[in-house]
Amino acid sequence: MDDRQSRLRAAERRLDDALARLETVLAAHRGRPRPDDGEAEGADGAAPTPESDLGEAVAEVRRQNDELKALSRDAADRLDHAIAQIDLLLED
Repeated sequence: MDDRQSRLRAAERRLDDALARLETVLAAHRGRPRPDDGEAEGADGAAPTPESDLGEAVAEVRRQNDELKALSRDAADRLDHAIAQIDLLLED
């Protein structure tokens, strides 16, 4: 059970880190001029898009959230199984 708890804590830390990165991207996005405000073009000729940075951060947060949900479901299933076994022992 300790391994599951440590994995859950690690997933929570990764989620916190991803949220911090998302907040950083959002803060940077607020400070950037809009591409239609005369912002310089990037090396590929296209204006840089804060949306691509934001999209990457959101995708990472979603991935980590999905992982955390899966770990939580697994932990809940294991607890349900353990409780059922205890109930069986108490009935004897």
